[in-house]
Amino acid sequence: MRAIIKYAGGLVAFYFLVYVLLSLCGSYRPCDTISARVYESLVWAPAGFYDPFHTASGSISTEAGRNGTWRRGFAIIFMPLWSLDISYIHKTKSS
Repeated sequence: MRAIIKYAGGLVAFYFLVYVLLSLCGSYRPCDTISARVYESLVWAPAGFYDPFHTASGSISTEAGRNGTWRRGFAIIFMPLWSLDISYIHKTKSS
């Protein structure tokens, strides 16, 4: 039983460490939201969460500087830590 607890603790520590290392190399990236009105904000993106050189699929043309897509896999894997991070440490910025 102690071995299982050690391995589980090690995995949790590794999970936190990976997120912290990715976040150290992160930056704010655009996040378009459509609701009652269209507005643009900047959201914290740890390294690997956002690919600035990839155009969204199905896009015929984009405005200059509007390329880039979010990598949902990273966001889903790290959602609990990312949610805490953007809520308390790297808050969303309006542009």
